[in-house]
Amino acid sequence: MKTPLFAMEKEDFERKCIVCGRKAEIEEFCSRCYIKQNPIIKSFPDIAIKACPSCGRFLLEGKWIEAGPSALISQLLAKKARTDSKYCRVSFTGELNLPEHSPAPGTSAIGEIHARVSASSVESKHLAFSEEYSLPASVYYELCNDCKLQNSKYFEATIQIRRAEHETADGASAFEQIVSRIRKEAEHLSAKGLHISKEEKSPNGIDLMLTLNSYAIQIARRVASEFGAGLKINERLFSQTKSGERLYRMTALISAPNFLPGSVVAVNAGKGREELFTVIESGKVMQLEALIDGKRVSMQKYKMERCGSLPRTTAQIVRTVPYIEVLNPENFQPAVPENASNKKLSEKAMNSKDGKTQIVIYEEKIYLA
Repeated sequence: MKTPLFAMEKEDFERKCIVCGRKAEIEEFCSRCYIKQNPIIKSFPDIAIKACPSCGRFLLEGKWIEAGPSALISQLLAKKARTDSKYCRVSFTGELNLPEHSPAPGTSAIGEIHARVSASSVESKHLAFSEEYSLPASVYYELCNDCKLQNSKYFEATIQIRRAEHETADGASAFEQIVSRIRKEAEHLSAKGLHISKEEKSPNGIDLMLTLNSYAIQIARRVASEFGAGLKINERLFSQTKSGERLYRMTALISAPNFLPGSVVAVNAGKGREELFTVIESGKVMQLEALIDGKRVSMQKYKMERCGSLPRTTAQIVRTVPYIEVLNPENFQPAVPENASNKKLSEKAMNSKDGKTQIVIYEEKIYLA
């Protein structure tokens, strides 16, 4: 008796792969046989990579970019590999393996790329496919444009940093911090072509030659403002392009202040009087705190160009009641500080764990600091 059609087993109706006999998943193939019959990649071009041996950047489509080798390989494969139109959502990962070598301008190395490609079928997007390839690759080394400029000693701008006259310890620290900050700022912008191509020491400071005018002047303005330093900028014509455009070299002169935030300075208060202040914050407008009574004041930085920090010293506290009294370290006599009524500084001294406090001696008078 013939078996009714509806009684036949389900598997009798399942399509089979015409190659291996497994269940057909797409067209007349299982997924394994489908990708063998229809590789995701039709062809790979020759892979030639240009790299800068100095900074490690790579040349991609005419631009030097910062990217790890794996990220670069993925981009190259995605741009250059020819894929079968039967696939979508194609993505690449790759790893570049090179033999041991010493990268230098004009040299090259031949290695291998281990690539993996993943994709989905256009017909059945739920099916995921992947393939792995081993491809030859060549790496050619040459200096990028920025490193050529850096190594050529070319420069467009000079930042001159000068020490303060009659430099104090805080002034020396301010000078070193300014130089260090400029170097860090230039390093941070190296990807944009800014480099310190040359350094020259002078009797009272240092000159830093930088490759780009615009960024160099921005740095000079920012650092001078941050430290409350003096700044003068001038320009000098040094070349002209074929189209007639004039090229200028900029010079920024930064005069380091003779103090830092936390320094005690004597400021001319008018009528021949000088008052002592603690520098709270540097900038175009300086924030100060009067040593005598703790009041906050603002002052334009140009009024403090000749100010220098006063040296602090440690004094022994000999009495705290009814008022604070310290031992003058110069003559070893007890003395009441001129600003003993400054509640903030008096409490700081009284809470000292070792019975000592910081003072400033100015015009033979003692001040808590």
